[in-house]
Parts: sequence; structure tokens; C-alpha cells
Amino acid sequence: MSSRDTVLEGFITTTLVVLCAAFGCEKRQTSEETLPRDDSLDIESAIGMYSDAIQVVPKHAEPYYSRAVAHLENGDVDRAIVAFTEAIRQRPTDGEAYYNRGSAYLEKAEAEKAIADFSEVIRLEPDNAKAFNNRGIARYRFIPGLV
Repeated sequence: MSSRDTVLEGFITTTLVVLCAAFGCEKRQTSEETLPRDDSLDIESAIGMYSDAIQVVPKHAEPYYSRAVAHLENGDVDRAIVAFTEAIRQRPTDGEAYYNRGSAYLEKAEAEKAIADFSEVIRLEPDNAKAFNNRGIARYRFIPGLV
């Protein structure tokens, strides 16, 4: 799956979450059942749509999370961190948001913040091998003597 497809899938998921929050729903449907595939959607458009979704349901983590992923795909690590932080504020037990924000911090060589996020993932998901691995990478690369 390409990064564009990942962003599109996130948009569809977020749209469903927003609609369910606004109108209620009994069963979560797959994107294939509800929305046609739009090959003209680009990352900037998706970011705008996620921002619109946030205006509609500002207390839901999913649009923030999806916007953060789109920012990462667009190469805007700083905005991704801000959006992941808001997603975490809305859903503090979201290990995936901590993991991705930690990866963004790792990309920026902000080792202490990356280590803190990966440690939180490990606390929430003790079997998450990727979090252990990335925490070790952050320690090895950026903090001499910590390994």
C-alpha cells in the first residue's frame, strides 16, 4: 500500500468516525461498503479534510491522529508532532499515537522525548517489540553511555 493509499484510508476511517459521532451508528462499515475510492485526493486535501473533521468533532482523537499521519507523509514532522500530541490528549491510552510521535521525535534527533514516548508505548503495550527496538535506537544513537 502506498503512502497516498494510507492517507486515503485514514481519511475514510476518520470520516466514518465523525459521522458515527455525529449521528450514531450500530455497526462500523468498511470503506469499501460506504465510500467510493477517490484517486484525485492528495495529501494536502486530506490534511484540510481532517482539519474540517476536527472542527466538527474536536474531542475525538482520530481526526488528529489521521492529520498527524498525513503531515508525516507530507514531510512536516513538526506539525505531525503537534497533531499526535493532541490525539494523545484526547486518547491518552493510544499506544500507536505515542509510537508515531516518538518516531517523529527520533527523526528530529530529540532523543529524550522519543525515549519517553517509546517508554509509554511499552507501559501501555508491554509486548510491542517495535517500541523496545526504537527506544534502544534512540538510546544508542543520541545518548552516549545510556545503552
